[in-house]
Amino acid sequence: MNLLAAVSPDYTPFWILAAGVIFVIASIVKFRLHPFLGLTLGAILVGLLTPELPELTKSNGFWADSAGATHLIQSINWAMAGFGTLVGKIGFVIAMAAVIGTCMMESGAADKIVRRLMDSLGENRAAWAMLISGFILSIPVFFDTVFFLLIPLARALALRTGKNYTLYVCAVAGAGAITHTIVPPTPGPLIIAENLNQPAGNAIIAGLLASIIPVGIVMYLANRFNDKLKIPLRETKGSSLKELGEIVEKKDDELPGFGISILPVMLPVVLISMVTFIGLAAKFGVGVSPEIKKWLEFVGDKNAAMFLAALIAMYTLAKQRGWTFEKLGESMNTPLETAGVIILITGAGGAFGSMIGHTGIGDTIRAIGVNE
Repeated sequence: MNLLAAVSPDYTPFWILAAGVIFVIASIVKFRLHPFLGLTLGAILVGLLTPELPELTKSNGFWADSAGATHLIQSINWAMAGFGTLVGKIGFVIAMAAVIGTCMMESGAADKIVRRLMDSLGENRAAWAMLISGFILSIPVFFDTVFFLLIPLARALALRTGKNYTLYVCAVAGAGAITHTIVPPTPGPLIIAENLNQPAGNAIIAGLLASIIPVGIVMYLANRFNDKLKIPLRETKGSSLKELGEIVEKKDDELPGFGISILPVMLPVVLISMVTFIGLAAKFGVGVSPEIKKWLEFVGDKNAAMFLAALIAMYTLAKQRGWTFEKLGESMNTPLETAGVIILITGAGGAFGSMIGHTGIGDTIRAIGVNE
């Protein structure tokens, strides 16, 4: 029996969760461990504190049977299983998003989009353009994908205007997070709607209405943060501020066309959305032929859609710079290295979250609700 379970059997999962969170925060903030190591070790710690862990077998997705393994080995294996599961789901998307972002910045595509936004809305409304983009795009597409796609635009916009970088990032992140969490067809609110026996259409309308006030608050807070926190536009791997400045100074006809510039952003949004809307249409009795549905589901898969968008972004960069395939391939090393670090940290977060799930905290919360 685990020590924490003996001390407080009813609330053990809460103490385990608290211990895990405190360890992760302390390891990163106090002891300066890399977040990947802090989260991974935190996941293993949670596993060690959890009284019982299920056996990992090939039948439930693990790479080897672990029957008879010690609790320490089980904790490590479950942490790695959670890591691999999450990386398998979003690792390729993160890598392709990093490639798209770098290509859009270096080819001038991001600046082209920013110039069109400023021509249409004016510099004073640029933040609203970022907010609206994040708000709309995060409805059919996962928030992390939208964030990676729009951040290059925020950087280019900040470089062009010379200000408001904090405002643009907060607008994208805040608005995108709101619609992703309360407006179907994103998974969370869609599951809630199904549990409440509400049609998806009703949930979408209710979510959109409910998001109006929070979005207004986001813009208010973003402006406050921008006034108080003057975060500079920093150097990133692959595209120095000097190189980006040279792109911003180019004449409009020296940049790629607007259509090819925005295509890497819009293509995955459209393709991924098609799959979502096919599912919604089926619930209302509107279907498509099996053959068409099969191909739409293929190109609408997030991995396939992001890969196609990355190919277009790489083609645009190679054409603008006059690069060979060899030179283009070399230029992808930096964004993929950056994506690798992000994937490691995200995967470690998946390991920590997965291990928290094995503590039984969900059952404990439900039991408390029933007792009350």
